Amino acid sequence: MKHQNTSYRELISNRLLWVHVAVAVSAALIFWLGNGSPAEASQARTGTVTVWGLAEPNDLAATSQSDDTTAFREEAAGFSAHHRVPDHFQGDGENDLRPRLNVFAITNALLEDPDESNSNRVDPGHHVDSGGNFGIVELPMSATKNFGPTVPPTRVTVYFDDRGWVVAYLPSDAPAAGIWQYDSANLPANDLKQNLLVLAINEVLSVARQDVPEIVEADHDTVGYYHWQHPEYNAFILFSHASEGGTSDPVRFVVPPTIDNILASAAVLITSRRTQDQSAVTAELMVDGNAVVTVQEPSRLAVSGFELERTDDASRLYEVTVAVDTGATATGAVMFVYTKPSS
Repeated sequence: MKHQNTSYRELISNRLLWVHVAVAVSAALIFWLGNGSPAEASQARTGTVTVWGLAEPNDLAATSQSDDTTAFREEAAGFSAHHRVPDHFQGDGENDLRPRLNVFAITNALLEDPDESNSNRVDPGHHVDSGGNFGIVELPMSATKNFGPTVPPTRVTVYFDDRGWVVAYLPSDAPAAGIWQYDSANLPANDLKQNLLVLAINEVLSVARQDVPEIVEADHDTVGYYHWQHPEYNAFILFSHASEGGTSDPVRFVVPPTIDNILASAAVLITSRRTQDQSAVTAELMVDGNAVVTVQEPSRLAVSGFELERTDDASRLYEVTVAVDTGATATGAVMFVYTKPSS
């Protein structure tokens, strides 16, 4: 295995990443990726934020379909989340284990319409592959809550097998910010507890629970994350920003030279439109004044990867803003997947 790490959550100290909320009226957010001393500390209140670790799932054999251990498709997977269901027993004996997941029943259930009370999955899943010990289903997941069909679903693929593994992933070339789900009733908008990968894992587990009631729901604090196409990256962070019309105040951040590469992506969502003017609303998320992702009605959500311009200036401040037409509102998220410098 490329990485083995049983702790996926890491509270970052002042040597790794700091968030500074400016006391000024602009309430600009300033943070540092990696090592470095806080600048402008006399003008800011300081608090830690969380960087989430990336680690390949331990003991998940990413092998070919002809192998009798698993048929996980490593080459098809991009940014992912993984969870393993614990052992459970058929009877009283400790050696009387049964398959952790009934892959046949789960596959069939995911290919049906979701229950009406399910606000996370939009439509029936699409069958990708299955065998005696595994299933792979593509699920159309709701990228927003309370927006109805105005926002198209995000396609998340779930792999599950009788050894208890459940892996939810975006396609290999998809921007990682595609895991973001916006829920106006569950702010802050960068709350990763409701990201689409965790929700997709729980689509599998909710079906499995009908056969094994002791299976518990997964959550963001207990799942692991990994990017199958970029094993060199070991950390990620997601933050969001909003505009109540016009261009927002900036979120500012510094990338120290100890970080060589960053896989950057962003999403922007029109959260409300103008009440009188019927012309199409446009929203953008901008980095240093350049739009890295743009959406225009009738579309409400767009997700895109982008290149973060790097310089030799170790103190350079990057600025992120969200812009939307007057009278409308928008929110956006930026996600960085990168290699965290050693302390």
